[in-house]
Amino acid sequence: MRKEDNTTMNLKINSFFPKKPSVLKWIPDFTSGDVVRFTRKISLNEEPPHDDILEGVPT
Repeated sequence: MRKEDNTTMNLKINSFFPKKPSVLKWIPDFTSGDVVRFTRKISLNEEPPHDDILEGVPT
């Protein structure tokens, strides 16, 4: 991920919880260069400069 000043930002994903109980929960194992696609709302601090925290908002 990159900030508005084009510096890199660390992304930490702790776990994934699916809506359907039949789908297994998992702890991701990503490596550098992997692509993560967000399908939910995400938020940063309201005003730049943003810190290194990215928060997922469950919907």
